[in-house]
Amino acid sequence: MEIERVLEHAARRGIRFVVPSDREWPTQVADLDRAGMLHERGGVPVGLWVRGPLRLDRLGESVALVGSRSSTSYGDQVAAESAAGLGAAGRPVVSGAAFGIDYAAHRGALNAGAPTVAVLACGVDRAYPAQHRDLLRHLGESHAIVSEAPPGAAPFRMRFLARNRLIAALGRGTVVVEAALRSGALNTSTWAERLNRVVMGVPGPLTSAASQGVHQAHPAGERRAGHLAGGDP
Repeated sequence: MEIERVLEHAARRGIRFVVPSDREWPTQVADLDRAGMLHERGGVPVGLWVRGPLRLDRLGESVALVGSRSSTSYGDQVAAESAAGLGAAGRPVVSGAAFGIDYAAHRGALNAGAPTVAVLACGVDRAYPAQHRDLLRHLGESHAIVSEAPPGAAPFRMRFLARNRLIAALGRGTVVVEAALRSGALNTSTWAERLNRVVMGVPGPLTSAASQGVHQAHPAGERRAGHLAGGDP
């Protein structure tokens, strides 16, 4: 069967397929069953492709940290420091390995020696973006890369929207660091709200276009930042 060949080929490359009946399955993802649909995407995935030694059932206390691809130095610093602080508090950091805030979040967690997971809109065997090949290689060797798409799958818009719901579902809460008015990070925060998870926005300069989406969507979100770092949300 074709599926058996795909699984065998994936296993030879160190990729596993985790389904809801497996002990490794992250149980918090089941909340997607009650979150409805958004942009024709929704529901619990049939399974998740995983590359890397970090088990998904260790992500029950994780936090999603997302934001603008066109981040500022301020946003990068805040994302890295936030990820390091979350890691020091024992909370794995989940993000999307994109340019900007995602990259800073992963690097902040790694610099703190904390586990971090990249959720991709393509196969876990692909480096996307290509400029983050070294980061993704390291995550695949020492942490974890996750995707709903099968190995070899290419990224496209609808897969990014589906990916965002998984980032929100894996995290106990979502922190948005810089987001313009039309930002994919706001799509992730919308999913987190639908899942009844904690959603926070880091404030930026009032004149910064990179923070306009955060200010509009989460004007008081920063007041709850301490809960995810050190206590129950």
